[in-house]
Amino acid sequence: MANGPVNVSITADAAVNVGQNGNTASNQVTVTADFRQPKVTQVDIPGIGYYNATQTFTFTVHFDETVTVDTTNGVPLMAVNMDAATVPS
Repeated sequence: MANGPVNVSITADAAVNVGQNGNTASNQVTVTADFRQPKVTQVDIPGIGYYNATQTFTFTVHFDETVTVDTTNGVPLMAVNMDAATVPS
């Protein structure tokens, strides 16, 4: 499926109510569909060095298109391997 415009309209009398009255024709509604998943193009990582357990690591992930991060149920985490142990970051 390709990205691009999607046009939607309902013709007259396509639906009826309990009184058997048909609908009038709708106007055309156009939205842009985006079916392609964004691709990671680059990840910026903290500098090489020694860190302790209380320090914050900042990673920046770059995508090939604008993305929206839904934080409704919390912020996303990613696993990071540190000295043979995987920890959430």
